[in-house]
Amino acid sequence: MLAKAQALLFRRYTWLYLLLCFPVIDYVLRNLLPLPVISSLWDEGLLLVVTVIALWRKLETGRKLPEIGKPMAAFVTLGLAYLVFQIHDIAVSVEGFRAVYQYILALLAGFFLLEHRNDAIRVVRTLVVVAAVVGLYGIAQWVLAVDVPASWCDASEGVCRRAFSIVQSPNVLGSYMVLMTPAAAALAVKDTPRLRWLWIVSALILLAALVCTGSRGAWLAFAGTIGLLLMLVNRKLFITFLIAAVLAAVFVPQISSRFEQLFSAEYLEKSSNDGRIARWLGSYDMMRNEPLFGLGLGRYGGAVGNRHFGTTYVDSYYFKTLAETGMVGLGVYLWLMFVLFRSGFRIWRSRRGQDFFLCGGLLAGLLGVILHNAVENIFEVPFMNTYFWLMAGMLLSFPLLKGELPGAGIANPDDTAPGGGVSRDDAAPGGAADREGATNAGGAALSGVASSVPPYDPQRVSAAAIVGRPAADAALSAETAADFPRMTENDRCPDMDANFILHTRHTRLLGGAAVETRG
Repeated sequence: MLAKAQALLFRRYTWLYLLLCFPVIDYVLRNLLPLPVISSLWDEGLLLVVTVIALWRKLETGRKLPEIGKPMAAFVTLGLAYLVFQIHDIAVSVEGFRAVYQYILALLAGFFLLEHRNDAIRVVRTLVVVAAVVGLYGIAQWVLAVDVPASWCDASEGVCRRAFSIVQSPNVLGSYMVLMTPAAAALAVKDTPRLRWLWIVSALILLAALVCTGSRGAWLAFAGTIGLLLMLVNRKLFITFLIAAVLAAVFVPQISSRFEQLFSAEYLEKSSNDGRIARWLGSYDMMRNEPLFGLGLGRYGGAVGNRHFGTTYVDSYYFKTLAETGMVGLGVYLWLMFVLFRSGFRIWRSRRGQDFFLCGGLLAGLLGVILHNAVENIFEVPFMNTYFWLMAGMLLSFPLLKGELPGAGIANPDDTAPGGGVSRDDAAPGGAADREGATNAGGAALSGVASSVPPYDPQRVSAAAIVGRPAADAALSAETAADFPRMTENDRCPDMDANFILHTRHTRLLGGAAVETRG
């Protein structure tokens, strides 16, 4: 028992799966079982452990970040520069730096920890299950009409019902559902048949929870994400989706009522005086004082600025970045987001089979959060920031994962063993250690196939001479019969016959699985 516990403790995926349950663990430790120090620092400690393991894996695998490495290096360098040049108020600078950069470390975990495509599928499955549990709790809140703070409701609303589940607000829950719904839909389309019903139900739960949040920003981000990707891939599907979105906005009461309030004179006046519009204009004014480099990290618009200087939340991560890091910082950050999307889009379009849908689901979720950040400080929420960069790293790692069929980019679990695609190292029961045994077994099997072919006779060798063979072997034998007579007597070994050529060609067609040939 102790040995099993030690083995579990030192498995890298143990720590990763704890990170995948971030919002649930965080809620339990902060609200149900509060523990001094642990409740407030557990996520930083866990992320540190996972990062160390990821860096160790980097040394083992030799992987390098793709083109996102350059904008990421520029963005991190800019943050370090703020630490150096604002040394006079180092406590605020360090806290502001942590708030922006700490959770980007999850990118390393997503990119370096996974080895096989099955690992990625299991991670996505876990993320969807956790999100479905959180979303189901949010739906229950909406059904039971749980009381919500007045600040979450518009003054013109009569009865206000908004789901928020175990996260900070309806807007955060909406963004969480936007991030995970496409991944659930991808699993529902292309996972194993016995699990597909689970992902269909999960996707419906996530969509329902998204509607119950009443988050207009999340709705627009979700619609914008799906619409943009469909427009880039298939414009007929885009038009169909556009019609469906308009119909939902008109005929679904929970959605139509919220958008009606959005364009009301009362809401616009409130927003201009002490709402989003006023806060965005305030961020712009802060940037005008320091247009190039801004006020500095942790000085405005987020949790750190609120704690140290009493500034309000800006309700836009981009306006917050503009106020704190100026036009230079915002430009570098937008460059990072653009390169991430472009890299993910290229990976998605290069995939086939299940990977096409899975990468598309990851990309759509990431794009949804990028869009939602325009009207909300989503990256101020630790678990959302962590999930975003973890999924970004997973998406970028897909071309490097093992377990893909040559030339196809995907081993569809529906067409292989129940566990999904199997890498060449894992094809034998013992993994890489048994490759030699599998190779010898493959060579013996091919030798048996070749031994069943009649000996070479120049008068009789033809496709018809081999009977009872599958069509593929008959075609191969025809090619053998066509080539063999063209060889001169000097080219042939004394005991060379059609068996030798057939066996050799089988070996070549099977990608070198058998290296032992006869003759």
